Amino acid sequence: MYNRMIPTIVPGAKIVIGLGDSFTQGVGSWPKEVWDRYNGQIDTLKIPLEIFDQMYDNSWVQQLCNNHMTDWTPINLGCLGTGNRSAVKNLYLHPKIKFENASSGVVILMLSGMERFDFVNKDFPEHNHFYTMWPNPWDKNSTNKKLWEAYAESLWSEKFICVETLLNIREAEMFCKAHGFHLIVGSAFDVRITKDYFVKHLGNSHLELINSIPWGSFCQPGGVRSFMEMLLIMEGRPDLVAGGFYDYCHKLKGPTDFVTPCAHPSQNGYAVMASQLHEYIVSKKII
Repeated sequence: MYNRMIPTIVPGAKIVIGLGDSFTQGVGSWPKEVWDRYNGQIDTLKIPLEIFDQMYDNSWVQQLCNNHMTDWTPINLGCLGTGNRSAVKNLYLHPKIKFENASSGVVILMLSGMERFDFVNKDFPEHNHFYTMWPNPWDKNSTNKKLWEAYAESLWSEKFICVETLLNIREAEMFCKAHGFHLIVGSAFDVRITKDYFVKHLGNSHLELINSIPWGSFCQPGGVRSFMEMLLIMEGRPDLVAGGFYDYCHKLKGPTDFVTPCAHPSQNGYAVMASQLHEYIVSKKII
């Protein structure tokens, strides 16, 4: 089910590669008539096949190329529920993608929540190559309950997630350098991903690692810390930035201008994300 045909990169093509979780894949981007058909409620863990491809079609990756960079080919490697570790490693897990054919490339890493951690899925299915967990097991009946608990009790810490995130960004940067591509980093919804936050939780002893991150490649839309923060401000709900936007969204009867009942950007919200990314790309003279 979770498989999307990857476009062929013809020799000389210019490509935009989107990395991330559901905020990159395009979850929530269905038009209003689709939301109405499902009475304003679509289970993101059981997305109907007949509306699956529309996520990609309305994602920020697709809208960036359709509406702004019309001679660039979009490659959406976003995957629902994934963390930053697997988002970056997805660059290596699609052998049919011939990156060497591209004449120019922009990799946009839309960071997920830092607390997510990804293990290679032991069954290694076609699309969800990784198994992702959070430090607080939400499914008490999960068959992997002990693994969730072990992560929460024995692995997770603020220092752990900070180091992981920094290493994920460095890996994406190295991929870009190896291929001569440009890297852009943004945060989908996690407002903690700032240099000050890493300094606070890692201390001066890790400044070399922190300073090695390409902070000049970070897109902060409208000067804020995440794209969801930007959309909540546009929604007129800046009070939800610090928390509570999930509860707010889940009480909605359908999508608003910018967000959806499944706590993702709406179709227009993704259009705004694409516009902000385009502005950033132009400001950096990438195109």
